[in-house]
Amino acid sequence: MKLDYLDVFRSIAILAVIMIHTTGYAVGALPKEDSLYPLYLILNSASHFSVPAFLFLSSLVHFYNYDGRTSIQWGTFYLKRILTVVVPYVVWSIIYFLLVTYNNGSSVEERLPDFFKNLLYGSNYTHLYFLVIMIQFFVLFPFMLWIARYKWVRSNLILIGILLQVAFYLGNYYEFHMTKIGTFVGSYFIYLFVGAYAGIRLQKTGSLVEKRHRKVILYILVIVLGAAHVTHVFLITYYPHYIGLPYRSWINFVTVYGFCALCSIALIPISAWLFKNGGVIANWLKGIGIASFGIYLVHPLVLFIWRNKIMSNFPNYFHLFVLGSGLAALFVSWLFAVLVRKSRLSSKVLLGER
Repeated sequence: MKLDYLDVFRSIAILAVIMIHTTGYAVGALPKEDSLYPLYLILNSASHFSVPAFLFLSSLVHFYNYDGRTSIQWGTFYLKRILTVVVPYVVWSIIYFLLVTYNNGSSVEERLPDFFKNLLYGSNYTHLYFLVIMIQFFVLFPFMLWIARYKWVRSNLILIGILLQVAFYLGNYYEFHMTKIGTFVGSYFIYLFVGAYAGIRLQKTGSLVEKRHRKVILYILVIVLGAAHVTHVFLITYYPHYIGLPYRSWINFVTVYGFCALCSIALIPISAWLFKNGGVIANWLKGIGIASFGIYLVHPLVLFIWRNKIMSNFPNYFHLFVLGSGLAALFVSWLFAVLVRKSRLSSKVLLGER
């Protein structure tokens, strides 16, 4: 059974991505004393579930589609992912590399070594790291699928995800000291394992959270942990001495991972409800969700042009143009994705569609 409501899930996640990139600019540009600074900070930090939600969803979909299969053509599996993810990743890395090179007044020859180094980490532009994590997940997926065949592992996927996440955190904190931790799949173990659990459960029962009181508890926990995460961000921002407290990193660990993991789970019943009862809004969300990959790839380019060619000419209307940048990032990149899909060759190269 196809889970059509997942397009609504994708739309919510991509809207949160755009919210982060829109408000993040304002958070970086405005003084903390500005009256709207706290609002930008709240919207930004409350949207931090976006990328974890996409990783959770990717794991969910893979386990929903592949768990229980007696035979899998892994050659075909990886060929498809090379065409749908790796090719667009390389193409858009080149596009953003050229954009940054041109904007900085550098030469391609001078910066070419940086391109190949950044290609490994998804660093040719700020959002491309997500695709590097996805590629790492594709490598990891056969192993996850294999161990999930064992009854104990299958029954404790969430616990295993939590333990692996804590182990990776402690290992990096005390031993490895990785500098680009955000581009390594180990930073997202919990979302992948919770997604695996969700995919298996949806395949088996068709529902992730069935009883009403459990949904209520889940939503309350999301709100509480979300509020705790936002409060934590405020303390870091407004009270620098708070950063040095010995327990601060653990508070950050619990609030970030707890909020993002539970929010990802909660979005499943929310998306299913919206898909069924949302009417016109649901249709809009489905359209955004279908185009979400293209929107993700293109929207930073729209924001770059808006801020450098349009917004810079109207400094007295900063807040209005921040709002405009978010709307442009959504609708221009959405239109681009829709138009590109009409061209078979362009959609293959730019969006990885087959």
